[in-house]
Amino acid sequence: MTSGARPAPLPMPMGRLDLLSYTLVTLGWGGSWYIITYQFGEVPTETSIAYRFLLGALLLLPFMLAAQRRQKQKQALTPADHLWMAVQGALVFGVSYWIFYLGVDVLTSGLVAVLFCLITIINACNQSLFFKFPFEGKVLFAAVLGIFGVALFFVQDLQSLQNDPETFRAILLVLLSIYFASLGNMIHLRNNRAGIPALTATTYAMAYGGALMLVYAYVKNGELNFDATMPYILSMLYLSAIASSLAFTLYFGMIARIGAARGAYVAVLIPIVALTISYFFEDFKWSIEAFAGIALILAGNLLILAKPSKRTKQAQ
Repeated sequence: MTSGARPAPLPMPMGRLDLLSYTLVTLGWGGSWYIITYQFGEVPTETSIAYRFLLGALLLLPFMLAAQRRQKQKQALTPADHLWMAVQGALVFGVSYWIFYLGVDVLTSGLVAVLFCLITIINACNQSLFFKFPFEGKVLFAAVLGIFGVALFFVQDLQSLQNDPETFRAILLVLLSIYFASLGNMIHLRNNRAGIPALTATTYAMAYGGALMLVYAYVKNGELNFDATMPYILSMLYLSAIASSLAFTLYFGMIARIGAARGAYVAVLIPIVALTISYFFEDFKWSIEAFAGIALILAGNLLILAKPSKRTKQAQ
């Protein structure tokens, strides 16, 4: 993955742009937990995923072209660049989402949220494996704090988990989905090192991933149907414009600057946003465990946002 590319830079401290991106990505993806429920119905999951990311890529296209015009040069993309962006799209916007929804059908949203937080640790491990990034102990410690914090939010769901084959299979599917998403993050870091701007890589990857899912949906179902109801259309617009076009562009740009481990920590904060929405729309009840979870997550967040240590800087 690293052949022919310049040496990988160490993650940089978070600047104002990263803090803004961090906030917007957390809010955008946090809201999608509730809004995505309006996508379930007569349209197969793989078809909805295809619509979401193809529309997202279409929305990003004019911004990508405008950015290229401002730079007064066209992005010279090689066939190899397109291949890597296609791999990124297949992993992040295709296979990962499809497998993820297979598991979500069985597990409670709380358990899924706890599992998805593991992407922080998986990204840190993959960064070290593929790009030789040094491990930062505080990053892993912050991730552990965050995972325990989210677990406190959903302690009742975890206690009610039954050790049945269907549940065990669903857990494996979600974990597999998370690992594919992490590999997609690594591909994006590779693309960034190859000089492909985050906006360009995201636009093409989203288009390739959406196209892959569209072909799969047609082969599997023999048709491409659509739900013309207002809830489906409005939720699709939100998921495409906010949770896909905006959030993924900001997210991939952020992990290129501060590293995939720090960037993926939004996965730990997203449940807070999702639970706040659930409080107003789904009758979620706050508890002592929930407030304790917030305390752990915020403590981990302060660690994750801190500047790299002097030892880490010297390693560069």
